[in-house]
Order: sequence, then C-alpha cells, then structure tokens
Amino acid sequence: DIWSDATEAMDTPGIITRILRSVESFALRGAKRVIAVSPGVAERVAALGGNPTVVRNGIDTEIFSPTGSLPRPEKLQKLGISPNYAVYAGTMSPWQGADIFIRALSQSPLRDTDLDLVFMGRGDDLPHLQKLAQEIAPGRVHFLDSQPPEISAQWQRGAVAGLVSIAPECGYDFAYPTKFLASLSCGTPVCYAGAGPAGAEIRQFQLGEICTWDSQEVAEKLAKLLDERAAQSPEAAKAHTQKLHGWIQAHRSTAASAAAAAKVVAE
Repeated sequence: DIWSDATEAMDTPGIITRILRSVESFALRGAKRVIAVSPGVAERVAALGGNPTVVRNGIDTEIFSPTGSLPRPEKLQKLGISPNYAVYAGTMSPWQGADIFIRALSQSPLRDTDLDLVFMGRGDDLPHLQKLAQEIAPGRVHFLDSQPPEISAQWQRGAVAGLVSIAPECGYDFAYPTKFLASLSCGTPVCYAGAGPAGAEIRQFQLGEICTWDSQEVAEKLAKLLDERAAQSPEAAKAHTQKLHGWIQAHRSTAASAAAAAKVVAE
C-alpha cells in the first residue's frame, strides 16, 4: 500500500507527506520485488522506483462463509438494531467517505424503510460519522467497536448488504478494500459507492450494486437490495449466497492469494 498517497487525502502537513514519500521510495527502490495489491498500487510503486508484481488481497473463506451463526434476535433488539441492516466493517478514514451511507438514509426511497446501518471498527473519521448520524438519522445508525473476525462474520452474514466506499479524487482512487471481499465471502452482496477498481469486478460478476459517490444513488441501490432480499425465496437466497462465496473461493481466497505471493517470493 502507498501510505504517502493516503496522507494527501487527510489533513496532514505537507512536510509529513514529503518525508513519508521519501522513506517509502527508499524502501521500494531497495526491494528486489514489491507485491502490490492492485494495478493502481503497482503503478504508484513503479512511479516511486519499485519493481511491482500484482497479487490481489484475499480473505479467509472458512471464517467468512455463508454457513454459521447470525446475530441473535435478542441482541439486535437490545442494541435497537432492525433485523434489516447493512454493515460497514473496517477502518473509517476520510478518504473512504463512509458518511455517504449515512446521508443516504435521509433520501427517498430509503428514508421510509426500516433499514439500519451498523458500523464496526475505528478510524479518524469516526467522530464525524457519529455526529452526522445523530443529526441526520438518529436511532438508525449504530457504532460497534472493532470485532474479532468470527464476530464480524456473524454480522456480515446476516446483513442485507456490505457497505464499501472510496471517496473520489482524494488521491486514493486505486484502493482495493478487503471489506468487500469479507462481505461477499459471507454470501452478502455489496453496495459499493465511489472510485476504485473493485467496482468493475462487482459489475462484471454481478456481486452487488455499484454507484457513484452520491447519496441519492446509494439510497436507490440499498433500497433495491432490501427489496430483493424480501422477495427471495429461501432456496433462491441460498443459491445466491453460495454464488457469491464461490466467486471469492475461486478468485480472492487467502489460499489463492498466498500461492500467488509465495510464487513471487520463490522467484
């Protein structure tokens, strides 16, 4: 990953970005090979003097699987969370722009549904998200601390959708967030908003809904996923979850990524 690019999307003094970029460039130029998680990252590695090979991120398909326990109804009730919820699991940084999902709750056709949002994790943008949720959709956005993978999988398994976003034109358009892999591996479709190469894969292989970084579009896509879930028969729902998990097993499992990375090291 390219941390110096990430700092450009944050309120970071320019001197810090320049120092970090020089350190990164020194490390990359000195490496025999550099494993990059996406073509976009590989381009930046090459620009900084490194010799990149692309190996996509992978996910543990045994922990993150469609089979397993779900959040208990009594737990949802205790936390005040609707059985229909979408989950954002992972780091919350300004360049990810997760606030777009909170803003979508105030838009039609999502405004009058019972869909709640669950955010799990930490990050620099968390205070902003909490404040915005209180202003726009009090009682419909719930924040949980970072969870162990097994617990995170429970929440994602039971969700209407996994939420993933990359704010455009923040210097991080090449990011390939692993949270969308975790959601799909649990058999849950993704609602992806904004920039990044993951959107093309989601569209090509019908892994969920993608849209621009626009709250109205996000509301429409989430409402569509909510309606589809309500209309699916148990048999159709099971087939769909298996399809999503199967795609991850074939293309983005930890085993597949590890084998590709090991090949680079062995060479």
